[in-house]
Amino acid sequence: MSYKSYIITYDEPGLFSSYSPVEFHKHLTRPGNGIVDWWHYFKSTYIVIVTKNVSAEDMYKFLSQNIPNKTFFVSEINLKNHNGLMQQEAWDWINKYRNI
Repeated sequence: MSYKSYIITYDEPGLFSSYSPVEFHKHLTRPGNGIVDWWHYFKSTYIVIVTKNVSAEDMYKFLSQNIPNKTFFVSEINLKNHNGLMQQEAWDWINKYRNI
């Protein structure tokens, strides 16, 4: 099976927001939404591995339903070209999917 990756980042909730990052995480990581694996080493950022048939539009619709009234950004990413400063566990996960 063929896969691709997306990065998702969203604004943190304000002090009086009813938004729950825990609920969003539950929705994003549940089986059956085309996401086969996920990375969450930064507070409001995920990298997700999805089946090849999931588009940015599909991700937009999913996110709009699960984090209503929140601003977010989703984009397909190339895991072959990366750099930064993170814990080794995060690099290991990224390198696992660098050739998808």
